[in-house]
Amino acid sequence: MRGTMTAAALFLLAGCLAETTWAQEPAKPAAATAQATATAAPVVTEAKRREILRAAETLTGETFADVVRRAEAGDVEAQVLAAIALEEGKVVPTDVDRAGHWLRMAAEKDHPIAQNMLGNRCREGRGTPQDSRKAVEWYAKAAAQGYAQAQSNLGMVHFTGTGVPANPVEAVRLFRLAAEQDNPSGQVRLGLMYTLGAGVKKDLKEAAAWYRKAAEGGDASAQVTLGLAYYRGTGVTKNKTEAEKWYRKASEQGDAIGSFNLGFLYLERPGPGRTDADATRMAIDSLKLSAEQGNPMAAFVLGEVFSYKMFPYHVTKDDSEACVWYLIASSLDMQSGWEVEQPERAAWLRKDLPGRIDKLRKSLGAARYAECDRRASDWMAAHPQRRQE
Repeated sequence: MRGTMTAAALFLLAGCLAETTWAQEPAKPAAATAQATATAAPVVTEAKRREILRAAETLTGETFADVVRRAEAGDVEAQVLAAIALEEGKVVPTDVDRAGHWLRMAAEKDHPIAQNMLGNRCREGRGTPQDSRKAVEWYAKAAAQGYAQAQSNLGMVHFTGTGVPANPVEAVRLFRLAAEQDNPSGQVRLGLMYTLGAGVKKDLKEAAAWYRKAAEGGDASAQVTLGLAYYRGTGVTKNKTEAEKWYRKASEQGDAIGSFNLGFLYLERPGPGRTDADATRMAIDSLKLSAEQGNPMAAFVLGEVFSYKMFPYHVTKDDSEACVWYLIASSLDMQSGWEVEQPERAAWLRKDLPGRIDKLRKSLGAARYAECDRRASDWMAAHPQRRQE
């Protein structure tokens, strides 16, 4: 493993920005949904969407109270802002039921952001029974108004065959509608269709061009994807310096995969003799940051490094330190969901981690193992927000 991901995993990393992440579901038979062409000007443009999301990010307890007052007075945008804040739980405690109340109010007034978020809820079964067909209906309502994020999400259900028959050609059409509005999710997904040759002729250069558009627009998942393209030399000239640049940009935005890939890149870097001290330090720092951002795989790799199972001689062998990171990886893995984004890495971790911990528990002895367990518990307590949304 060298910090790579499958194309399917990268699809999932494209995400739905602050309107919740994507989780792939098994295909289910369902009636065909309405085609969302949306030739008219979108009701909520991509610029407006970003403005609303920025407004939600800057809410405080005081301004949230004002938003609720406006929402209760019938202000549809305030209803959307209240719902986003209650979904994310950053300004006020997460309240799925209250968020759902405001989403339904706004969706009934045809606000596409609310409709798209309800589609996400139905798809995930969050705050409502899981219903893939109902998710498609909500996505279609928002997409028909030209809302780019919903067009991208509707394209995704056509790609995966979730709630509708799988139709990659329709998925490409919808991704393109979103991408041409500068929606990063649509741009990355369209690029991945070109990478896969799904619904369109395979074209790695065209794929990289779409990744670049989204990456230059500041989307972290696109920056990871473009970095991976440079790392592999797919659609662009192989260039690890460029890969490092894009991984770093993603990492600086709090992207756990960007931090992980950056750390792995540094571990691979040759130096004078067996190691490069500066690269080692940056690798360990990046992997620790990725773990702090919620990535169990980063903690597992730190355990591998300190136990000399991987990249030996970068650090002084330290079984106690390795044990701490293995235990952190195990705790982080208990937070379900990450395996959807990184299936191959999750399979690797879950295959090897229990044996690693058991072996160290026996070799360290009861007292040293108990100290490792305490340190891991303290680390978890100090990093309560462990899942990147």
